[in-house]
Amino acid sequence: MSSLYKQSVVNAMSTYAGFALGALNTLVLYVHVLEVTTYGLLSWVLAAATLMMPWMTMGVPNTLLKFFPAIDDDRDKAKFLGWMFWWPLVIVIPMGFAVWMWGGVAAEHWVQSPDKVAPYLMHFWAIGALMAYFEVFYALAKSTLRSVFGNVLKEVSHRLLTTVVLLMMYAGWMSTDELFVALVLIYLLRTLAMAIYSITIVRPVLAWGIPSFFKDYLSYGLFVVLGTAVALVILEIDKVMIHQFLPLSEVAFYTVAVFMATVVSVPARATHQIALPLSAQWIAAGQWEMLKNRYQESAIQLSWTSGWVLLVLWSTAPDLFSLLPEGYQSALWVLLLIGVSKWIEASMGINNALLLNAPKYKWVLSTGVVMAICTIGFNLWLIPRFGIIGAAWASLAAMLIYQCAKVWAVYSWIKVHPWQPKMALILVWGSLSWWITDWVFAQIDLPVFAQIAAIACMVSVLYMWGVYRLGLIEYRSIWPKN
Repeated sequence: MSSLYKQSVVNAMSTYAGFALGALNTLVLYVHVLEVTTYGLLSWVLAAATLMMPWMTMGVPNTLLKFFPAIDDDRDKAKFLGWMFWWPLVIVIPMGFAVWMWGGVAAEHWVQSPDKVAPYLMHFWAIGALMAYFEVFYALAKSTLRSVFGNVLKEVSHRLLTTVVLLMMYAGWMSTDELFVALVLIYLLRTLAMAIYSITIVRPVLAWGIPSFFKDYLSYGLFVVLGTAVALVILEIDKVMIHQFLPLSEVAFYTVAVFMATVVSVPARATHQIALPLSAQWIAAGQWEMLKNRYQESAIQLSWTSGWVLLVLWSTAPDLFSLLPEGYQSALWVLLLIGVSKWIEASMGINNALLLNAPKYKWVLSTGVVMAICTIGFNLWLIPRFGIIGAAWASLAAMLIYQCAKVWAVYSWIKVHPWQPKMALILVWGSLSWWITDWVFAQIDLPVFAQIAAIACMVSVLYMWGVYRLGLIEYRSIWPKN
C-alpha cells in the first residue's frame, strides 16, 4: 500500500472525525448552549471570514503547490518562498484597516441588525486572515505530499477546541464576547501549529527579491484567487445574504441544515487533499492515460459513496430534526437541496484538481465570475420570496450550472468527462432504496434514536446490496498502491 493511498484513507478518517465533532457542536452544543440569535451571529461571522479568506491568500496556496516542486534553482526557490509568505499581507493589512474604519457604516446598509454585527467585524477579519495563512503553510506541507497532519488540523483541531469552549460557556465560565475572542485564539493556535509543522519538514530558506517567471506566478495566483472566491461565493454567500432580508435566527436554522448536508462532500474532500499535487505530477510526467483513468474512476467511486451518505442523511432527516429545538425544522428541505448540490459536485470526481492544472483554467474562472454574479442575483430574487428555502434553491442552481461548465473545460482539454451510465443507476437505485425504507418505517413507530439507527441500517443494506449487484462498486483505489 503506497503512502499516498494511506494518506487518502487517513484523511478520510480524520475528515469524518472532524464532522463528528462538528455534528456534536452544531446539532447539540450550539443549538442548546447559545441563543438562536447568538448562533446566527456566529454563523454570519464565520461565513463572512470564509468569504474573505481567498482574497487574503492572494492565490498563494495553489501557486505554491503548482510551481514549488518544479523549481530547481535554490536561490530562485528561496525568492519564490519569500514572495509566497509576504504576498498575502498586501491584502490582509489594507482589508483590516478598511474593516476597522468603515465596517460599521457598511453593516448599517447590508444587514438587518447592524448593532449586533458591528462589535464583531474585526473578529471576522482576524479569523479570515488566520484561515488564509493556515492554507499557505498547509500548501507548503502538501507540496512534499504530506497532508495528514494538516488535514487533522484543518478538520479536527478547531472543532475540538470549539467543543471545549462551548462546554465552558455552558458551565457559565464564559460570556458571549469572550466566546468570539476564543474563536479567534482557536484559529491562531491552528495556524501556528501548521506553520511549525510545515517549516520543520520543509525547512524553507527565504530570500528577498523577485523570482524568475514572476509574471506567470502572479497571473496564476490572481486567477486562482478569483476561482476560489467564486466557489466560496456560490457556497457561502447565502449565509451572509440571508441576514440582509431575514432575522439572525434564520441564519442559524440555515447553518444547521447546510452543515448536515456538507457531510455528503466528505469523501470528495478527503480525496481532493492529495488529488491536487498528485494530478500535477501526472501532468508534468505526461501520464495522460493514468490521469484519464483516475478521473473516471474517482467520479464513480465518489458518486456512490457520496450518494450513500446523502441517502442515509435524507432518510433519517425528519427524526434528526425532531431532536432540535423548535424552529430548526423549517430547514428540512434546505438539507435536501444543499445535499443534492454536494452530491453533484462530488460526482465530478477529481475535476477540480485537474482544472487547477488545465490550460483553460482562466476561461473557467471567468465563467465562475459570471456564476457568482448569478448566485447573488438568484439569492436577491429567491430569499425575499421563499426565505431560506429560496437560498438553498439558489445554491443548487448555481452549483449545477458551474459544475457543467467545469466538466466542459476538462473535456475540451483531455477529451474525457466523468459522466457514465453507472451514475444514472446509482441515482435510480438510491431513490428506490429511500422509497422502500420510507414506506416500511411509515408502518412502524419506534423511539426516535432506535428509529434513526434502524432506518440508517435498512437503507444502507438495501443501497449497498444494489450497487454491489449492479456492479457499481469499484474496489480498486483511485490511487496507485505501489
